[in-house]
Amino acid sequence: MKKMSLIFACVMMTAGAYAQLGVIGGVTLNNQRDHYHGETISNELKTGYFGGLIYDISLNKHWSVQPGLMYALKGGQNGRHFVYVENDNMHDVKLKNKNSLHYIQVPLNLVYRMGTCNQFFIGAGGYAATLVSAYSDSKMTDQVNGVDQAEVKERNHIRVGEESGDNLSRFDFGLTGIVGYEFSNGLFLRGGVDAGLYDIIHDDNVSSYQSSLPATVNNADATSKNISFNFGVGYMFGR
Repeated sequence: MKKMSLIFACVMMTAGAYAQLGVIGGVTLNNQRDHYHGETISNELKTGYFGGLIYDISLNKHWSVQPGLMYALKGGQNGRHFVYVENDNMHDVKLKNKNSLHYIQVPLNLVYRMGTCNQFFIGAGGYAATLVSAYSDSKMTDQVNGVDQAEVKERNHIRVGEESGDNLSRFDFGLTGIVGYEFSNGLFLRGGVDAGLYDIIHDDNVSSYQSSLPATVNNADATSKNISFNFGVGYMFGR
């Protein structure tokens, strides 16, 4: 009976006769591309996660359109290290900043399948997203003559919106690319990338937003864009 069901699913996929709902979840590796006065700086990769719904609308046996609704944790992290001498004491200071940006995202991909059942697939498209909350975690350690003297941790909420004084824009959009493998029972593995095209910095004064930009930046030339790599496992209902 199970074998007959799989055969029927393959026939239906070949015919391109239906649309199906799916779920997906996994991890993200995130970065922010900061640009200031002609210099582009990439922060360190920050781990996050994502999850949501996919709706696969079949066009024929190979092509389909996939809109979705996702939650995605993006952002980035960076570190600074400097040494200075004060009153004959050598200070070794390390700073670590981590930005966490929580997005609700709507992707739309055009997908090509290279078979019918147990098939590789590849796709491309775009996304639009809204930033629902954002905060920055920072950690500072200070060693004096090789001995730990201070450790300070802080969490600062980042103002989000389009009003004066807001640090980050609520809106983001960009390009998407996906590649994966789907089994005949509906289970699939997928990797992808979201490449932001929109400058997410709203306020010219970005000193309260921890990035790789200089802390004293107060210039409209400063920009920052999201980039996120994602790896997930999903399931299409009714395959």
